[in-house]
Amino acid sequence: MRGTGGATGRFRLAAPWLGLADDIEGTDQLSGWVADDMEADALAALAALAAGPVGATLTRLTAPGAGPLAVLGDVRVTDRFRSGSGALRITLEWPARLRGTTSPSGGGVVRHGVPQARTGEDCVCERHDCGGLDPVLWCAEHGDEIAPVLDWHAGGGLRCAQLARGRAASA
Repeated sequence: MRGTGGATGRFRLAAPWLGLADDIEGTDQLSGWVADDMEADALAALAALAAGPVGATLTRLTAPGAGPLAVLGDVRVTDRFRSGSGALRITLEWPARLRGTTSPSGGGVVRHGVPQARTGEDCVCERHDCGGLDPVLWCAEHGDEIAPVLDWHAGGGLRCAQLARGRAASA
């Protein structure tokens, strides 16, 4: 996980349960027991990462039975339950529209930016079915110095699929 200030942390949950929503209006949840070897400091770090104004970014989530996922911000700790034996179960939650795929380098979520205005013929950015693109430095229209206005969403996620279906239907 990466917090809004750039701080990062790596956490492991025992007996994880991952609940993924079916539509972008839903909420995804991950819960599990804090591993015995996780110190109180690590748990405090997890809560601090997720407590920022826009939550934390889940840069890589691996769980049994699920491919590597990532979440583009707004991950929060929503529940803590301490059993009679002292074990702690936590629940992380985020809007399903922010879920996407992990970049091949493992550096976080793949992001697509949908331009607010129509792109020109000289655009050399990689385009996606959702209408989004990946700006490249050498693109005269979307290069690094221009800072184009783009509507960012998590690539490969529910919002990306919804946009792609909408574009296919209108074509």
